[in-house]
Amino acid sequence: MEYSLDKGKAMSLSTGHAKYSLRVSEGIVWLTCPDDSRDYFLEKGESFDTRTYGKFVLEAMINSTIIIDCKNADTVIQVIVQVNLEPSWSFPVTMGRINRPC
Repeated sequence: MEYSLDKGKAMSLSTGHAKYSLRVSEGIVWLTCPDDSRDYFLEKGESFDTRTYGKFVLEAMINSTIIIDCKNADTVIQVIVQVNLEPSWSFPVTMGRINRPC
């Protein structure tokens, strides 16, 4: 699955019991992971394989495209993109919930 994020927009990926490969095909993305105190910055061509389950948060540092590949056969993926209405107001919007094998 491919997702485009404008600069400053964020999305979260709830992995359930699946593992994923996150690859940046354009741009630069900031990534934070559950149970990991480090932050990651992924540039065009770089990827990150999830090692834990939970909610991963990604934010585009510049306009970016992220490709998310599932490593498990039967899984459910939920992606939430943060929508900013005003500088101090934002709320999550569920972009998709896919109930099929990845």
